[in-house]
Amino acid sequence: MNHLLDNPVWEALSTTQHAFNMGSAVVKFFPEDIAPFLAMADWNAAAVNTLLQQIPVNRNFSILMAETVSIPPSLKLVFTIPLYQMVCNNFSPVTSQAHQPVELTEQHVEQMLELTAKTKPGPFFKRTYLFGNYIGIIHHNRLAAMAGERLQMPGFTEISAVCAEPEFLGKGYAATLVCEAAAKIIGMGNTPFLHVRQDNVRAIALYKKLGFTIRRNIFFAIFKKEAPFL
Repeated sequence: MNHLLDNPVWEALSTTQHAFNMGSAVVKFFPEDIAPFLAMADWNAAAVNTLLQQIPVNRNFSILMAETVSIPPSLKLVFTIPLYQMVCNNFSPVTSQAHQPVELTEQHVEQMLELTAKTKPGPFFKRTYLFGNYIGIIHHNRLAAMAGERLQMPGFTEISAVCAEPEFLGKGYAATLVCEAAAKIIGMGNTPFLHVRQDNVRAIALYKKLGFTIRRNIFFAIFKKEAPFL
C-alpha cells in the first residue's frame, strides 16, 4: 500500500487527526464514542501480536483498507463487506435553491443519532459530530437529511454519514449536501473522497454524477476481542 488512501485510517490518525488516537504507535484507533476505526501500518505477526495485547475486550473495531487481511482466529469476526472508495477529481455540482443546508452542532446530536440508526449510512456515535462540518436539511423542525466529514489527512478529506429519511428520498437532498460538503473541502485545498457499499447502486450513480470516480475496492471488517490475550 503506497497511496495515502490505501490505509486512510492509519494516515488520518498519524497526521491531521493524531489527537484522536487512543492507541499506540503501532495500533491506532479512535475513541469508542467517536468512531470504531482501527489501523496498523502492517499486519505482520509482530504487529498482530501487539494488536491482541493492546485492544480492549468486547469493543467492536472496524478496519478500512485496500489490502485484504486475515482477522486472527483469536478475534471474533463480526461482519465484513466490500466497499468502493470513490474520489472526486472532476467536481460537477448541482445547484438547488429549494434545499438550504444548515450547520449541525451538538444540539442536533439526538436527531443525528436517530437518523443514522434508521438509515445506517455507517457508524455514527454520540461524539462523531466532533469530526466537524456536519450539515443537514431541516423539514418542519425535523432532520430530514445529513452529511459530514470524517477521516482527514494532508490533501484529502472524507465525506461521510450521507443519509436521508426514506420519505425524502428522490428530493435531491443527498445531492445538495454532498455538493455543499465537497465544495467546502475543495475550497480548503483538499480532495473529497468517500466509501460506499458496492451494492448501493443508487448512491454510486449519484456520486458519479457529481464527479466522483471509483478509485479501488476497499476491505471493511468489524471484529472484537472477547477475552484477554494470554
